[in-house]
Amino acid sequence: MLKKQFTAKSIKQRNQDAVNSLPIYDNKAIQDVQVYLSLPAEELNKLPQFTPEGEIAFYQVGDDLMGKLSLLKFIETLKNK
Repeated sequence: MLKKQFTAKSIKQRNQDAVNSLPIYDNKAIQDVQVYLSLPAEELNKLPQFTPEGEIAFYQVGDDLMGKLSLLKFIETLKNK
């Protein structure tokens, strides 16, 4: 079994690419995030993780879709900045 080797440079580049792809420079995304930021923590936690059909619920942030856990982590990161 071959394991893919990552160098510090490749990991740093992957992390930078992930940060650059965040929707923080998109005006529509900023408006969407402001709605989520205005919700109290209890309301955010009440957001469903799955649809009634049992599929993953996605939340729109600009042109991107995030699952509940990703959205909560994104909001938490913004609040802690």
